This record gives sequence, structure tokens and C-alpha cells, in this order.
Amino acid sequence: MSQTNVTTIAYANQLHLVNREAVFYGLVGYNSGADQFIQIHDVAETPTNGAIPKVVFKASAGENFSIDYGKNGRNFINGISIVNSSTAETLTLGAADCWIDAQYI
Repeated sequence: MSQTNVTTIAYANQLHLVNREAVFYGLVGYNSGADQFIQIHDVAETPTNGAIPKVVFKASAGENFSIDYGKNGRNFINGISIVNSSTAETLTLGAADCWIDAQYI
């Protein structure tokens, strides 16, 4: 099975990759807005406000961001959805101000 790349086509606040078990390899992106958090959720559909992420990291204002799980990746059981959030612990969906490119199998 070959790796799949998914990219936003404009600034966005979410990028749903897949709605099945998958291996996530990483992402790169750009945050054109204020400081915020990038969350990665193990879900079959795009998460709603209040959802608890599996992974969260800070995306500084006007900066690139990335995460890399190397050649083995990280397993997700239900699916993979990436969102930006104004809070770290739970999803508070942010503005459509991020460009994201992600890879999975």
C-alpha cells in the first residue's frame, strides 16, 4: 500500500484524512493567524467542539509547523482528522487560517 498525501486547497481550520484504521506519518503546515494548537483526532468523521485530541502541539503565529512519526508512523484506529483549535485540551475550532499537508497509509 502506498502513502497518500492530502493537502488543503486554501487556508482551512480542518483537514479530514481518512475514516478507517490508518497509519499517520506526519504533516507540515503554515499558521497565518494567531498562536493556536494543532490537534490530531482518532475519529471517523471531522470532530466537533469539545472533542478530546490524541495529539496536540502549538502552532505559533505566522510560523510553519510540523510533526513527523518517522518510517513506522503512528496507528489510528477510527480515522485521522486534523484541526486547529484555540484551546489545547479539547477542540475549540479556530479560524480558517492554516495550510496543511499530511501523509498516511
